[in-house]
Order: sequence, then structure tokens, then C-alpha cells
Amino acid sequence: MLVLINVNINRKMRAQNFIQSLASLRNALATIEFSRVGSVPVLLRSLFFIAGLLFAARNPAAASTENPATWPRWLEPGAQSFAFSSALAKAPGASGPAVIADPDATQSLLAWTEHSLRLIQKYQQNPQRAVRTLALVHAAVHDAFVLAARDSGSRLAGLAAAHRAVSLTLAYLYPYESVSWIEGKGLALARTSGDAQRLGPARLERELQIGAQVASDAIRRALIDGSDRRTAAPPPLNSDPGRWRAAPPLNIHIPQEPLAGEWRLWVRASNELQPPPPPEYGSPQFWAEAEEVYRVWRSLTPKQKAIADDWNLQAGSVTPPGVWNQRAIELIRSEKLAPATTARILATLNIAMNDAAVACWRAKYRWWKVRPVSVIRERFDPKFLPHLVTPPHPSYVSGHAAVSGAAEIALTAFFPERRADLHALAEEAAMSRLWGGIHYRSDNEEGLRLGRRIGERVAKQAFSATPAQNQRDAGNKP
Repeated sequence: MLVLINVNINRKMRAQNFIQSLASLRNALATIEFSRVGSVPVLLRSLFFIAGLLFAARNPAAASTENPATWPRWLEPGAQSFAFSSALAKAPGASGPAVIADPDATQSLLAWTEHSLRLIQKYQQNPQRAVRTLALVHAAVHDAFVLAARDSGSRLAGLAAAHRAVSLTLAYLYPYESVSWIEGKGLALARTSGDAQRLGPARLERELQIGAQVASDAIRRALIDGSDRRTAAPPPLNSDPGRWRAAPPLNIHIPQEPLAGEWRLWVRASNELQPPPPPEYGSPQFWAEAEEVYRVWRSLTPKQKAIADDWNLQAGSVTPPGVWNQRAIELIRSEKLAPATTARILATLNIAMNDAAVACWRAKYRWWKVRPVSVIRERFDPKFLPHLVTPPHPSYVSGHAAVSGAAEIALTAFFPERRADLHALAEEAAMSRLWGGIHYRSDNEEGLRLGRRIGERVAKQAFSATPAQNQRDAGNKP
């Protein structure tokens, strides 16, 4: 299934680019024929042009002809927009992050992602809330390009709308930040991009309206996605030795985000995906896996310890979803991708990771599996403490593994030539939890499998609507 999705997605992208290249090649050949008896410079320019077209046909990232108007939206449209100010209430000054003012169009969008990661660190968000933020922000950016392209009839539209949408969404998500600074920065970048694209005042105003509408849709979703329910009643006392309980050294009795498994998914089809039951407590497989954690801990290499430490990304870090965003940024910059394509990649990536995190947390609080440290201290070594501090939530399945499996599939859909590297990174993220002594092998393997299946569903939906279906909607106003 995974191979078929990736092949179909990339065949479609390459076919679109190749057809466009052939059309341009035909025109170039006609030019050469017309100027065959003309000047040598004309002939040389035509030959260089053909060489560029052939390279573009081979490298779809270099000359994307995709039209965002044909892409399906991620956010559900609302009837009304929230009231936002369109004035520069506080012009951004030198005190703000200068990176957001990068004049390059794609870099200016990526800077919003990097700014989001800094805010995630600043407010010490846990991985579940971090990936929720990243999904909302990048869905807004994506949909701004989609609606602007449908509204204007131009596949190059939407950069001003995207800056407006992401700034308003971030300002809502981080109300303790300077809202006027964030919104003002978005307006400044929207107007700068409008000037660069030579948008007239009416068109720029329309893009600002589209950005505000998309931000309203993102905020509306944030208000009803269930994330405001932060705590549940303490788990009842249970004598089952295989059930999760407070683990040393923290010994926190209230588990982390027990309701995150009930948060709203972006792709409804992900709701039906669940891992199989974990190995039953007391079974030969259970004890074999527990003994493996203990055995690995006793022979950890410096390299394994370093990898476990590098991936130990809890609140106060960019979190595992943030690491995958950083990897995506590296790939996007290396390929020099267009702003709209960048928005599509980051939206697909973060929505896949968000749904994987929700499904993972649903499994954790369905099975309530005990952590390795608890059973190892009881059966093998009463003084055992793993290399990493055990987080306060059930073991099955691994959140690192689930999120990384989804990220691997989402990014492979756009960068198939990096499949091996992305696969290795996801496997490393999962194994880091075994090396850290806080997860059993089945936690990691089933977490990866769950995340990859969800990644397939999200990638399929990102590319699901046929061009004919979306073209019928292309003239619809947001």
C-alpha cells in the first residue's frame, strides 16, 4: 500500500511537470526552426533553454507546475470570519527575530515554522500540544495558497494570504506573546510580497481577506478539537501488575495528557487504525522484552547513549515533531522548492504527525501498559534506573515511534529519493527509546507501524481529489 501511494503520487507530479516541459520544448523547437537561418545567439539561447527544460523534466522539484487551486483543503470553511485588524498597529522593529524578514519567498515561510518551534520551546509545550500547534499553523498556510489560487485563477497567488493567515493563527495560539508584533509582522510581509509580485491594492486586499478567512477556520477548529480538556480523574487503584503506575524516579501519579487520544483527527479514516493488543503481562514474550530492556541497558555503548539523549525531546525542546520539521526544512531548502509546494509538504507532514500522536495516545490509555522500569525493579534488579527518565504515561505504543513513522511516510511522498535516509531516521527515533530503557521493543515496532499506516492515509488524502473535482471548485470564493 505504501509503495503504491508513493509511486502514484510521484508519478502524478512528474507527469504534470513532464507534460508542461514537452509543451515548452515544442515551442522552443519551433523557435529554432524559425530562426535556423538567423543569428547564432538565438540558436544558442534556444539550446540552453532546452537543456533547462530537460533538467526540469528530470527534476520535478526544480520546475513544479502544480496548481494549488486543485488541491483539497485541510480546514473546514466557516460561514463568517473573525474580526481582525488590518492596520499595522505596531510595526515590527529590530527587536523581533530578523529571520522572519528574509526576502526570499520560501525562506520567509520557513521562518514562520522556525519561529513556531521557538515558541514551542519557550512555552515548554509537550509533544502532543506542539504537534497540534504545527498542524494548525501549516494547515492555515496551505489553505491560504489553495483559496488564493482558486480566487485569482493564478497558481502563483497566495504568498500574501499565507503570511496573513499564519500570523493571525500564531497570534491566537500564543496570546501571551506580543499579538500586535506577530500580526504586524504578517501584514508587513504580506505587503512586501505583494509589492514584489506587483499586486494591485485591490488584489492585495483580497489576499489579506483570504488570509483572515483561513485563520478564522484554523481558530474555529482549535476551539472545538477537544484540546481544552487537559485533565481527567486520577486513574483508579488497580492491583493488576501489568497496569501502568507511577514510575521512578519522578513517581508522578497523574498521567500526562490522558485525554489527548480523544482530540479531533484531521483525517477521519485514521480513526479506525489501532495497534494490536500488547504482549500480555506474564507471557513469555512480555518477559523476554522486559529482559531485553535490562540486558541492553547493561551493555549500552556511548553511541547508543548519545542517540538516546539526542532524541529525548520532552517539554522545553522542539520535541520530536519539531525535529522532523527541521529535517523537512533542510530538504526543502536543498531542493529550492516554491512557497506553495513548501506549504503543501509541511501541512501534510504535521497533519500526519498530529493524527499519529492522537492515535498513539488513544492506544496508551486503552491498554495502560506498565513501564519497563517498574517490572525490571520488581523481577530483575531493585536498583535499576534506565538511562533516560521515564515519562509519566503508559508504555504502549511509543509516541516517538508513532510520530516518526508518520513523518517518514509523509516526507517520502514528496522526497522519494530520500526514502532510505528517512526510514533510517524513523528507525533510530524508535530504537532510541529502547536504548533509553523506557520502552519495550513491541512499543517501538507497533508505534512505527501505526504511524506509517496513518502517514499513508494522510498522504492519500493530500493527493486524493482528482484535478477535475477540484477544478470544478476552482472558481468558488472562500
